[in-house]
Parts: sequence; structure tokens; C-alpha cells
Amino acid sequence: MRSAPGDLDELSHGVTSPMHEESWQHESVARARVKTLRRAAAALALLFAAAALVAAGPVGASGARSHSPGIPAGSGAALLKAATRIAEDHGDGRPHDVRAVRTTHYEAERILCGDCELKVVAPSAPVYVVAMRGHFNCNICKGGPPGTHFSPATVITLQFVNPRNLDDVAFGYGGPYPDLKAAGTPVLLKR
Repeated sequence: MRSAPGDLDELSHGVTSPMHEESWQHESVARARVKTLRRAAAALALLFAAAALVAAGPVGASGARSHSPGIPAGSGAALLKAATRIAEDHGDGRPHDVRAVRTTHYEAERILCGDCELKVVAPSAPVYVVAMRGHFNCNICKGGPPGTHFSPATVITLQFVNPRNLDDVAFGYGGPYPDLKAAGTPVLLKR
């Protein structure tokens, strides 16, 4: 039986004992296990990297991320409270299908009104968009001849243009429920 090349005993004595052969075999097994663990760690690292890329969303032609990450845990409750307060102001204190998405101002404008743009913040500024259903009356809507009123609506949209101050909001009344998935990953705030 031969020991592994470079084994200290073989170099110094030229003779290998069964005990040394067994030691070399254990060492080979240990090295194989280390290689397997390294490969598993590398595979796991690749898996986490892929998951992070998927969570980050697609990248647009400009290189900017078009879909922002989800809504932070503490912000969901604050968004629901602000949205419910606005719904109450417009005749329905129990809105339903309340969903929110964190996105950019540009993406929010694209899904809420198409070609229009408020230009109240930079296009790349982060914003929250909230959409909800209910039975609403627009108590702040003005326009048309004196004495005209807006018809009741079943959808209200909100764009919180400053995520740190939920009092800065752009209000949308009526129209279809927006496709929030087109701007990011929506979060259900209330059924």
C-alpha cells in the first residue's frame, strides 16, 4: 500500500504502514467533503443572487429599475389608515380591495392616467400608489357649470408623492381600477 505523494512518512522513511494508509484515506474523504460543502455554498450563493434579481424586478432600457421593492412592513398600516381617512371624507368609511404598490412617480403616472404627468416630483422619485373600491362621492371635485355634481364612483386612486409624509397625496376619482402590477408588486392592505 502506498501513501499519498508528499506524505511526510514516505518522504522521510520510504515505508508506509497500514495506519498511515488509513489516515490518508480519512484525509481524502475529508477533502472531498470540503469540496462538496464549497460547491453547495456556491450553489446557495447563486440561488440567493438569483432570488435578489427576481425581487428587484426588471431593468428598463435606461438601466433604471422599473419596479421598486415592496412596501416596508410599517408603511402598510400607515397607508391603510391614510387611505381609509380619505375614503371616509368621500362617503365610504369601509373601502374594500385596498391595494398599494411602491413605484416611481413616472410609473405611477403611467398606470393612473396614461400620458398625463403631474410633475410635482421628479419622474424617478419613489411614491406609493393606493387603489380602493367603495361607494364614493367626490367632496372636493370642482368643475362644470355651477350646481353640477360628480356622479358617484366605485374607485379612488391615491398617489402619495412623499413616502415619508402621507399628507402629500394626489387624488384620483372614478375610472377603472388601475393595473398596479404594471408598476410593481402590489400589496393587499384590506380585502
